[in-house]
Amino acid sequence: MARRVFSSGNGDRAAVSTATASFMMSRRLLSSCRASSARRSRPGTPARHRVAKPRPISRASSSCLALSSSLDRLPRRSARSNAISHALLTRFDSIVDCLTGRKGWTSCRWTYAIIAESCAMFQASRSTSERIMELLPDLFAFLWQGQGNNCNSYAVRYRVNGQDRFVLFDPGQYTVPTPLVDKRTGRVVSMGQAPGLDLLVSQLGRDGIGPDQVTLVLNTHCHLDHCQSDPWWHEQQGAWIGLHEAEREEYLRSATSNGSHAGPSDGEAISREPQLFLQEGELRLGDESPHLLQVLHTPGHSAGSVCFYWPERKAAIVGDVVFYRSVGRTDLPGGDARQLKQSIQCLAELEIECLLTGHPYGHPGVIAGRREVEQNFRLILSSGMF
Repeated sequence: MARRVFSSGNGDRAAVSTATASFMMSRRLLSSCRASSARRSRPGTPARHRVAKPRPISRASSSCLALSSSLDRLPRRSARSNAISHALLTRFDSIVDCLTGRKGWTSCRWTYAIIAESCAMFQASRSTSERIMELLPDLFAFLWQGQGNNCNSYAVRYRVNGQDRFVLFDPGQYTVPTPLVDKRTGRVVSMGQAPGLDLLVSQLGRDGIGPDQVTLVLNTHCHLDHCQSDPWWHEQQGAWIGLHEAEREEYLRSATSNGSHAGPSDGEAISREPQLFLQEGELRLGDESPHLLQVLHTPGHSAGSVCFYWPERKAAIVGDVVFYRSVGRTDLPGGDARQLKQSIQCLAELEIECLLTGHPYGHPGVIAGRREVEQNFRLILSSGMF
């Protein structure tokens, strides 16, 4: 978990007071967790009986949500607030440790559901700046935060002739169809358009990445929500577009452009051919200490779906092959459930500590930690989804 603290406004006494109150609430929750764990682990109690009734998930979630919200409101340059923010982060980690059974405390199956929801709410409540981050050295995540169905995007930094360059994975849509809801009735009354490309360019800028530094755009697959804005990166920024050859026809249907930032809806759309077809093997990025990524053909969600595995960072960009506790659809053209299961089994054999998924479905989309990644694969492969 990235431990960067941002404030969303000017610091004042109210912010510090709120943080202090959240800190005290978390202490009570932690004490309750420890007491419950101690009861489950009393000497003389048969192991099969050491499973307590599930604690209400809302208690853990509410506490984590309150902690993260308090962090966002803390003034940035106050010595007292810095001390409190450090204590809050430490307290959050302690709650996580307790709920997941670390430090000798007993763990059971439902703790995974608790911590999964807590972490999802914790991440969802963070400020925009907090969720745009360099996950690992030279590896960036840009998680979709709006309504509508758009994808998460990722970037890898490399160097050519002493200059920083970036490869961008799955840049998503120009604009994202978004339902407009009548606040009085709660019903969808029409469809609007949320910014997709504009938001991504803004997010890149916040991490100091200019669009002209993106020299290569790679697609895990070519459904509309992953590649519609590809032509803009090629036509306006000169980036090469890469994808598996089996995705070419889908790409020509999805990624069309009239050469303007506005996207394909304004004027006649002109199909654009990709510049690079990907095959299984090694992808070498940079000429100074180059990064070596592995391209893996992982069909199932689509015929030409690929994943990108970075052994040095133990990270994998998997598109829509696998999500948090779920998998990609197989009812679309080119989908095949049997192939998808085989692809997931191949991914599960890799040493992955950071699983970067294509959408924030019930989870921000970044599954971090070897144990968490392995647990995710186990639950999926044993769930009977296939």
